[in-house]
Amino acid sequence: MKRILLTLLVGLPFMVFSQGTISGIVSDERTADPLIGCNVLVKETGGGASSDIDGSYQIALPAGTYNLYITYLGYQDKTIAEVVVKDKEVTYLDIALSDEAIELNLDVVVTASALKNSENSILLLQKKSDKIQDGISSQEMSRLAVGDAAGAMQKVTGANVQGGKYVYIRGLGDRYSLSQLNGMVMPSTDPYRNGAQLDLIPTELLDNIITAKTFTPDQPGTFTGGNIDLQTKSFPEQFTFTVSASTGYNQQNNFVDNFLTHHGGSKDWLGFDDGTRKQPVYLREESTLQWLNKNGELRSRFGNQEAAQTVDQAIKSLSTEFDPYSVRTPLDHGLALSFGNQYKVFGNKLGVIVSANYKRSYSNLANYVTANWTLFDVNSSSLFNVGDFDDNKSTENPILNGMVGLAYKLGASSTIKFNAIYNNNTEKTSRYVYGHRPDNIIDPLFLQGRALIFNQRNMQTYQLSGSHVIQKWNETRIEWSGARTNSFMYEPDSRFFTNVYNAKSDQYTIPLSDIEQPFHFFRDLNDKQNVGKLDITIPLNSSRTTKVKLGGLYSQKNRDFSENRYQIESSQFAKPFAGSIEEFLAPANLGVINYDEGKNRYYVGNYLEDATLVDNNYIGHDIVYAGYGMLSFDVFEKLRFIGGARYEVTDLRAESQLSIKADSLRIGQINEQDLLPSFNLIYGVNEDMNIRASYSQTIARPNMRELAPFSSYDPLTKEYYIGNPKLERTLINNVDLRWEWFTRPGEILALSGYYKHFENPITLQYLRSSNPEIQYTNVTSGELYGLEFEFRKDLDFISQAFRDFKFSTNLSLIKSRMEVKNQITALDPETRPFDGQSPYIANVAINYVNQETNWDIILALNLLGDRLSLIGREGTPDIYDRGRSQLDLTITKKINDLSIRLTAKNLLNSPYTRSSTFKDTEFVYTKFYQGVTMGLTLGYTIH
Repeated sequence: MKRILLTLLVGLPFMVFSQGTISGIVSDERTADPLIGCNVLVKETGGGASSDIDGSYQIALPAGTYNLYITYLGYQDKTIAEVVVKDKEVTYLDIALSDEAIELNLDVVVTASALKNSENSILLLQKKSDKIQDGISSQEMSRLAVGDAAGAMQKVTGANVQGGKYVYIRGLGDRYSLSQLNGMVMPSTDPYRNGAQLDLIPTELLDNIITAKTFTPDQPGTFTGGNIDLQTKSFPEQFTFTVSASTGYNQQNNFVDNFLTHHGGSKDWLGFDDGTRKQPVYLREESTLQWLNKNGELRSRFGNQEAAQTVDQAIKSLSTEFDPYSVRTPLDHGLALSFGNQYKVFGNKLGVIVSANYKRSYSNLANYVTANWTLFDVNSSSLFNVGDFDDNKSTENPILNGMVGLAYKLGASSTIKFNAIYNNNTEKTSRYVYGHRPDNIIDPLFLQGRALIFNQRNMQTYQLSGSHVIQKWNETRIEWSGARTNSFMYEPDSRFFTNVYNAKSDQYTIPLSDIEQPFHFFRDLNDKQNVGKLDITIPLNSSRTTKVKLGGLYSQKNRDFSENRYQIESSQFAKPFAGSIEEFLAPANLGVINYDEGKNRYYVGNYLEDATLVDNNYIGHDIVYAGYGMLSFDVFEKLRFIGGARYEVTDLRAESQLSIKADSLRIGQINEQDLLPSFNLIYGVNEDMNIRASYSQTIARPNMRELAPFSSYDPLTKEYYIGNPKLERTLINNVDLRWEWFTRPGEILALSGYYKHFENPITLQYLRSSNPEIQYTNVTSGELYGLEFEFRKDLDFISQAFRDFKFSTNLSLIKSRMEVKNQITALDPETRPFDGQSPYIANVAINYVNQETNWDIILALNLLGDRLSLIGREGTPDIYDRGRSQLDLTITKKINDLSIRLTAKNLLNSPYTRSSTFKDTEFVYTKFYQGVTMGLTLGYTIH
């Protein structure tokens, strides 16, 4: 009795506080379909769990080593030995059952060590998928220390990221790629781009990212390069509460005294404007606009007091700060909180996930050289530099995001999920440019330019979805989902001030014939998108290898875009600019500066002119109806067919405000119906090897900005972008081949080839004009083809000394061509590669993981080739972003509930270079370095 009591006293605390969890998914080995109601038993305890609608199971156990016994009617029983459960940890164990050779009544026995690899679930999905796809798991994202979905996509085969936001798949830009969040299309918050900005989604919210590279009818028909589906976390295995703090240091960004900034509001540090920069309502009133739109000379003196006061109030209602100033920067810093747990509600499981994340980082590009080359003489041996500048650009980037996720399981056959996701990403940029103007041969002239920009991007998504299996109908699966997304881009009161300095005469001027007047710029985009879809999968035989899948989708996005520009004009009574912005815009030189009682005249100095083009503001909608049907079946034992068609109806329309007010025909629209076929063959050479072939037709639509028939001036590029209401959608034929060998769990060797032919691809084309005007246009055709190679291998085959090491690499070789329309000069090429397409993309990584000591170290190298950035104008060679390499190191150590992560990013510090080549000579437009960033993250988890 004493021994029993002693055992209870010692063992009870251990049993209460030393709990762990085994969690995973049970699936069909051949089809990867989840198996519902499968029994997963623990031999040592006699207990266990049954798999639910997603095939998932969870078993809470005291720390120790166990043997699992898995049974399912019609499938071969399986025993998994030596499953290690650790205190307060989750052991992930996915189980695949076979329906073959069950008449032999033999168990399959494997050890858990063969299934411990974290990438195995992703590779299993890839192995059994109906389409060619690649993926990256949350564990991989964590090990690679990537902070957002855009960074994670850089590690996916055939993908590269431009501007830290936009993903290019297989050399094709965001026009040909699609981004989804839990299967629902994500909108763009940039009026000039088609694709969503993936830096808005932090990896902390994600369970995995699956990138489909071939089209099947159950996917939207508007992708050609890839369909990126971001899957958020939904059902926590156990109670966890994690708090983490991070910091980062970069020699050129942090603890520096030359970081440029400008005054703002009290909420700038959070990424919100508190109203300081808000456009005054006063400036949009008709009584104000009637004076702001009149000729300046008429407004320089007024006999009307109301008019004088109107002009005076207008110029004084906006900030006069145009010059950035320097501050000392702190370290980059961030804080993240996450909570997850399961609850029993009315006898069923309710999963809850809540997370919040705040980051604030700094980027300081100081004194890097920029140039502007042009071809003046076709017989010249060199390009001519029309601008040689020292550029200083500083950006403060606060990011705030969060998610609430609820998942409720109604028995074993139904799940309802709700997600609310909030993201806010702001860039506060201050810039100063100073340099020589070599094209002025009389006097040495120098350009001074300043820009103060606050750009806020915000997205709020609400998703409700359900999945139901009707077991009496041969496990027919019904899946539905609906989503509402509100997104906006808010750019309040960006300010630009440029002037010229004559070194010979020591004079400062603002020559109107050469540069822009100082101006305030407001830009506002609001999108509201509603999406609903339904998918029904009907197995036609007992083994569920033959299936029919039917479904439909409705999507509607409404957009409201506006921009306003107010120039500062100087009357003959104003003191001219003499080098000091503060003096030039002093109160004594703004608005009404004098009053002549005898003549009853008000005299105006600097005043505001409304330079807004009404037709640059537009509204639009993008409505898509779709329905599809597809069939999958085994042609014979090793050959599987998946095919069908999708029917999509497009109603795309953009109209400028001028068309609304003046009832003009300034409307762009596309109304089309497309039948998009898809055929896929999968030949299973053996259990671990597939050969895939695919043919499909897809489309690419222009966005509303490209279709809207008006010209807008981009103050950042100083170019005019002209929409084209005659744009047509692009039709694409796709052919893919892939050989893949899953040598062991977590390992793969794969080789892919693909070819794509484009009819009416959309591109940018310079027009014959004295100004740099670029129009969106269709060209006749284009094509792209490439090869992809992927290899992941554990190194224990060399020696047991390397059992904790893994090598992975992927390589893409890509070539493309697109016809050039309306060649302006004989020097213009007949064809160009697709915009942003790199001839090669490579990733190489060495990973060390020791589960006993909890060390995780990864060294990752990314290589990227040259990409077309800007089209040359009138014979000037095209400009390319030159290839570069990036080496990152991440070291993670867990000590009980404490996690320590050290990162070193951009160890090679390769330059970012933009240049062109003329007669075998490279001419550099920009070249800068971003420096090496060292990071530290401390996380503490309560279980």
